Amino acid sequence: MQRDEHAVQVGLGGITVELGEIKRDVEAIPGARERFAALKLPMSSALLRYRSYRESTLAPCDAIGSVVLRCLERVGVAAADIDLFVLTSADASFLADRKLVPSLLARHGLVRAVPMAIVSQECTGLLSAIHIASSYIRSGLSRRILVASYDRGGVDADRIQSFGVVSDAASACLVSSQEPLDFKVLGFAQYGDVQGMQGEDDFDQRQALINRVNAAALAEAGVSLDDIGRVFSTNFFWPLASFYAAAAGIPSNLLHDATLLDVGHCLSADALLNLDDYHRRAEGRPGQRYLLQAFAMGLLASMVVERSSSPLRT
Repeated sequence: MQRDEHAVQVGLGGITVELGEIKRDVEAIPGARERFAALKLPMSSALLRYRSYRESTLAPCDAIGSVVLRCLERVGVAAADIDLFVLTSADASFLADRKLVPSLLARHGLVRAVPMAIVSQECTGLLSAIHIASSYIRSGLSRRILVASYDRGGVDADRIQSFGVVSDAASACLVSSQEPLDFKVLGFAQYGDVQGMQGEDDFDQRQALINRVNAAALAEAGVSLDDIGRVFSTNFFWPLASFYAAAAGIPSNLLHDATLLDVGHCLSADALLNLDDYHRRAEGRPGQRYLLQAFAMGLLASMVVERSSSPLRT
């Protein structure tokens, strides 16, 4: 008997984001003014909407392990019940240590979890990982999948980029068909443009990519942009974030920007960071639909989720 994948409801929950434990002022970075000038950007917090960033001193295994444990505690799932562990990063150089993932699984009791890494999709990797987890569950290959991300911004001078200020962060979430979780995954799309990945695209190509991805994600979810109550996207400098929103026909007041000033761009984790921040402010309501976006050079991933009626776990 063929499995009806569309009949399987996939939930997303236990969202856990751990920011770097040290908070630093952007303009206190040595050479910050010169860095902004070299990027042809004004050093203006009022215009670009930056203030501080977060730096982590934790080793990758400790940062990832912390969010994994907190996520599992929030959803009340035993580590031994996880079928698949998907790890993603915009810079996976830390995975050169081939012992890291096996030791991470062993240390935290993920004794049945098959490991998987997504390392070539830049900041879109986390939404892609959630989609892959959803696909595994709908196919019947897995029932509970743990998804995690880990990113660091490098040396201070490199934290100021043309698109935003980079913070260190790790995140984790559970994708499952078994538990009543905070959100239902309704639709997803991701496309790429090789010219864009090489920095050789133009505005028309970027707009076409944005429109194609958003339209496909909304169509799979069976909703229109008018049905979207909030958008959780990449924490770019505000002029760029609002520009991309306008290119997609999204009013800037739908963008959740509350983490922009004091956190900045967490690479892979931004969409989940913003979604979690919104609901921890007790905003939103059951049945409300949201658009999650993740941008990278020549890549865009979009996901539609719906707030479930079950309460958020703390």
